[in-house]
Amino acid sequence: MIDSTIYLNEESERKQVSMPVWAYEALKRAANGTAMTKGLVAYEALLLENDKYEDAFTAIESEVDDQFVDVVGTDSLAFLQKKKFAARSEGIDELVRRVADGDPHETAERVNLHLPVSLTAQMEGRGLGSEIAHALAGVQIAPWSSRIERCDIKRQLITHARGDHVADPHPFVEAVMAEDPSHWDIDPMLPDFEFDNWWESPNVTFDLIHQRGTEIPNTHTWRVPALQAAVNNAEGAVTRSDVVDAAMDGMHVSTPETARKYADRIDFSESGGVEVDFVADGLTQLAEMARDKMPDGHPKENLPAHELLLIDEEVYDVDGAYPSEEDARDALESVRYMTDAGSASAPFQTKANAAFFQWLDREIEAL
Repeated sequence: MIDSTIYLNEESERKQVSMPVWAYEALKRAANGTAMTKGLVAYEALLLENDKYEDAFTAIESEVDDQFVDVVGTDSLAFLQKKKFAARSEGIDELVRRVADGDPHETAERVNLHLPVSLTAQMEGRGLGSEIAHALAGVQIAPWSSRIERCDIKRQLITHARGDHVADPHPFVEAVMAEDPSHWDIDPMLPDFEFDNWWESPNVTFDLIHQRGTEIPNTHTWRVPALQAAVNNAEGAVTRSDVVDAAMDGMHVSTPETARKYADRIDFSESGGVEVDFVADGLTQLAEMARDKMPDGHPKENLPAHELLLIDEEVYDVDGAYPSEEDARDALESVRYMTDAGSASAPFQTKANAAFFQWLDREIEAL
C-alpha cells in the first residue's frame, strides 16, 4: 500500500466523504505510524490511478514516459498505463480480507480527509469517496505503491531495453527480465524486450558463454559486453581468471593476451566481495622502473613485464573480486609460487623480482 508521495507543502481543504469500511481501514493502515496522513494517502492514490489529476511530479513522469516510448515502445507504455495486472476486484478482495472487525462492505460515513487545494481545485461533482476506494483497490494490485516507485520501474525497464545492466532491479523488472508472468500478467510487454542476439541481452551468464560463446562475433565490441553481463549476473564474487577462462574456453579467443585485454575492460565492482585491482598495475610499474635502469638497446628491454620480473604469466589473472578478505590474501600469497627465473637472468631482473615481492608484501599487509 502507499507509503510515500511527492507533495509540496501547501494549504489543504477538508473533505468529508463516505466510503466502504475496507477502503477506510486501508487509509488508516497506510497512514499509521508514518509521516503520511489519510489525506496524503488518498492524494497519492488518486494521482496514481487517475489521469485527470496532476501535480508537479506529473511533468517529471511525463519526461520519463517520453524516454520509455523512444527506447522501449508505445505498446508497453500503454500497457503500463492501463495497469491491468489483475482484476480490480482482486484488490478489493485483498483489502476486504484485511478488515479485522465488522462488515467490510458497510459504509464509513463522514470520513474527514485534508487534501491539498491544488488537487481539490481539479475535482468535479460528487462521489469522491467511491473514487478514492476505487483508486486504493487499483494500487493494491499494482506492482508499485507510489508514483516515485512507478518511475523507478520505468527507468529500470529503459535500462534493460538498452541492454545495460540493471542494478538492484525491482521485482516487477526482474519478472520482465526473466520473462516470468506468474505474478503479473506481463506477456503483452515481452516483445518489446526481445534482443536480436542472445549475447546482446543483459541476462548473459558464464554458463551460456561456455556453451555458446563461439556464436558471438569475433570482436571485442560484442565479446566484452557479454563478459561484463556474465560478471554482473554471477552469484558471488568473480575473479579476473574467471573472465579469462570464459573468453578462452567459451569464446575460443586465440591467445591469452587477447583474453586478458578483454578482462582489462571489465568492471568487477558489481560482483561483490573483496576486490584486488593492483597486481597487474604494480607489475607494470616495477617493470618500467627496471627498464629505466637498463642501458639503451639492452636485449631484454622489450620483454613483457612479467618476463622482465621473472614472474609466470598467470600473475595477470590474480586481479579480480574474491568472496572474502582471506580468499583475496590467499590469491595474493599464491603469487609467491609464480617465480620463473628461467635458465639465465640478468642481475637487474633478480633485483626487480625481489622489489616486486617486497611491494607485494606491503600490499598484502595493507589489505
